[in-house]
Amino acid sequence: MAFLSQQMPYFIEEIDVSKHMLVVRCRGTRSVMKMSYVDIINQVEIIEGLSPVHACWIGGYLGRCLVNAEKKEILQNRMNISFGLKNKKGRYKILFQNRNGDIGYFDQKTKREFLESPLVVANNDHLITGFDPSQACYIGMLAGLSLEKTLSQPSKGLHQAQILLKKPPKLRIVT
Repeated sequence: MAFLSQQMPYFIEEIDVSKHMLVVRCRGTRSVMKMSYVDIINQVEIIEGLSPVHACWIGGYLGRCLVNAEKKEILQNRMNISFGLKNKKGRYKILFQNRNGDIGYFDQKTKREFLESPLVVANNDHLITGFDPSQACYIGMLAGLSLEKTLSQPSKGLHQAQILLKKPPKLRIVT
């Protein structure tokens, strides 16, 4: 992962959860960009210039923010989520999302399909680095939404979230 993140032109330097803001630095320069979650989601070139892990973090924080937002409609109207369908690079490709919220993805190397919770995929750095950064951001957003919905269940929310976060992905043979 360290090797991959060194090749990317942008990286997250700071995340302010209370103000829903990010500081993104352009590698090799002193320039920084301070943007909201929604503003950075709309900057496709920045999302594609991040490592898949950092892109997933942005999506995760945005997903959690969307569930808790008082002005949810305003945030949703300002977002352009079409970036999640791009797959310019990456070993894995998102195919679908089922009714349970799990995502189906395709391993282009082994030609196999997998079905996992977005939380499981987002919580595994090795797995998420195999996705295109824009798809990793989308997975992060689905994971953030899923986590908040699970936590909002009064009876078993925290326990269920802990189970999902500790669940390992399905066993794969890495070649």
